[in-house]
Amino acid sequence: MTDPNHRSSADPAGEIVHPALEFPGLLTRVLDELPVGIILYDARDDFRITYANPVMVDWTSPEVQPLIGRTLREMFPGPNVDAIVAALADIARSGLSQNWRNFRFRRPGHNGQPDLTSHWDWNAIPLTDSSGVVTHVMGVAVNETSQELVRERLQVSLDLALDLTSSLDPRQVVDRLLERALTALRADRASLVRLEGDQVEVVGAVDLGGPAPPRGSRWPITAPQFKEMVRDRKPLVERYDPEAPPYQAHGALPDGRHSATVPLVVEGEVFAALSVSRREDQPFTAGDILTIQQIGSVSVLAVRNALLFAESRGARDESQRVAQRLGIGVELALDLAEQPNPSSVIRQMLRRAVDTVRADRATLASVLGEEILIEDSLSVGAARPLDIGSRWAIADQPLVGQAIRLRQASRGRKDNPTLPVTTTDLWDLEHVVMVPLVLQGEVTAVLGASRLEQPAFSDDEIATLQQIGSIAVLAVRNARLLQEAQEASRAKSDFLNLAAHELRTPLSVISGYLSMLQDGSFGTPSDLWRAPIDTVSMKAAELSDLVRSLLTAARIQSGTLPTNHGEIDLRHLVRDACARARPRALMLEGDVTCELPEQAVRVLVDEEQVGRILDNLINNGLTYSRSPAAVHVALTAARQAEILVRDQGIGIEPAQADRIFERFFRAEPAVTLHSGTGLGLYIARELAAGHGGSLDLVESRPGEGSTFVLRLPLAANRDLRPGPA
Repeated sequence: MTDPNHRSSADPAGEIVHPALEFPGLLTRVLDELPVGIILYDARDDFRITYANPVMVDWTSPEVQPLIGRTLREMFPGPNVDAIVAALADIARSGLSQNWRNFRFRRPGHNGQPDLTSHWDWNAIPLTDSSGVVTHVMGVAVNETSQELVRERLQVSLDLALDLTSSLDPRQVVDRLLERALTALRADRASLVRLEGDQVEVVGAVDLGGPAPPRGSRWPITAPQFKEMVRDRKPLVERYDPEAPPYQAHGALPDGRHSATVPLVVEGEVFAALSVSRREDQPFTAGDILTIQQIGSVSVLAVRNALLFAESRGARDESQRVAQRLGIGVELALDLAEQPNPSSVIRQMLRRAVDTVRADRATLASVLGEEILIEDSLSVGAARPLDIGSRWAIADQPLVGQAIRLRQASRGRKDNPTLPVTTTDLWDLEHVVMVPLVLQGEVTAVLGASRLEQPAFSDDEIATLQQIGSIAVLAVRNARLLQEAQEASRAKSDFLNLAAHELRTPLSVISGYLSMLQDGSFGTPSDLWRAPIDTVSMKAAELSDLVRSLLTAARIQSGTLPTNHGEIDLRHLVRDACARARPRALMLEGDVTCELPEQAVRVLVDEEQVGRILDNLINNGLTYSRSPAAVHVALTAARQAEILVRDQGIGIEPAQADRIFERFFRAEPAVTLHSGTGLGLYIARELAAGHGGSLDLVESRPGEGSTFVLRLPLAANRDLRPGPA
């Protein structure tokens, strides 16, 4: 077929349009795009053809190509052409147009095909130059047969549009589109591919004579012709050589001879491509291309909307599945948080795994070097649990080894036939999945789930198992850490209690004899001995306070500290505490001031314990103050009683403020200035809490001092009966 873009050396548009005008090229392009046949005959040269638009070229037979530069007699030799030439000569001579309705034109067939006859509405128009001389005759032909085909294509498009818009199922929409394309174009195969970057994905394919590429097949775009089609957004018409090897996009139809592919454009971008193929040596005509373009234009939005709907529905379903998994995870986390020990956590996790994914057996195995240790195994029905505490070499368990090595869920041999077979395989069941549990970058355990019968575990069920395992591994770790901490705390409390009790008896004996030495029970001590005796007695008192603190801390930890609550005016306790501290303040050249309200502040407390809290706070203020030490104690009462203890000591760094109430913690620089156990503030806060009150550090500035507040409920506001501290 002649290239429709071919032009003769003499531009006919330049002769039709006045030379002063500057758009003959535009007129030529307009003529090219008209849906009617246009042909120009040179009246001065035996009616030689100087121009034919693409529609006219397509209507003529390949045997009479090319058109340009040939006369009617050269194209159609025979007696019938004389009448046509005579009619054209009469038009040129008279300058009058003529019209022939229902003009029959028989186009010779080829390759054994029958002759094709079409009916035209033909108009012949004389064209004159500036002097009025007819130089060309223009034929304008409306192919009535072709119009009928256009009407048929429009009906196909309308039916297709109605059919496709009746469904949002992508598979159904694509199948209907391909079936219509096969029927309308008398093709053997139709396919729709979606463009994604530099790849295409098969959305659907139908082949009447063989297998079609499966949905979801992907391959890179490598064919230059296909790339050019995408770039230029123009149809791609190809003819394949049966002797040449097919390229990748044509591989599913190796015996195909002709194909036509049109790009489907949405919002200025090529979204997909619709392709049809024929096995017979029957090329696709321009009319066929118009038909497939119409089908593609009608269907592209329906296809895209169906795909987008499916994607949004998939995203919605996935979000629902994720939300469901999160709900399972939250429930599991709350459930595991109530379990008292690691074994309970593991058992509850396995029970949740079995129930959630409908497994027959769930097992947790710890990874210990080259072995796994069965921590627990839970079965339902006929499934047999694994022996708890048994050890197995990872090398003998290919499924476990694969999960650990790849750090991803691995399916059993029924769903993963590449796994090797071993005689000691623990997981040789119908369907098995092994989920590695990773903690701090290492696979610490594997969670296995098994089924004795179909179906296999779905991806969503495996994702659920992964979430259960991820939560469980943290819960097990935390439970073990808590258990270790509780055991360490219990051992520490037992040691403190034992040490305090064991020290108390010999210390009492030492203190008694020192007292007798001081009061002269064994005779009046010499002046040389009095100072050492006083020093030893003072250190014995310090040791006694230390033992007392250790014993109190141990009893608080074990909940066995005795209490004796009674109603008292809190002013008396504050006044007595200040009085007890003043002798020491005088020795330090300091002072302890006391500010009390005029009205009584009635509280229900253990006098000894509250007195100990106040002694601790005041003595701390004196101990850690620079000379002259000054401590101010103020009691107020409103909705509750508040005792402020303010010193001018070394203060506490902000980073250490939250830890000063911990057992055995001593803040810098206090730890380097004075000896101590780090139990005073811990005991004071615990005793305050035992009275329904609190002890807090409200202000502290390094080098400027600290302010503590002890809050206690007033006796009139106490709703709870006094209990142990």
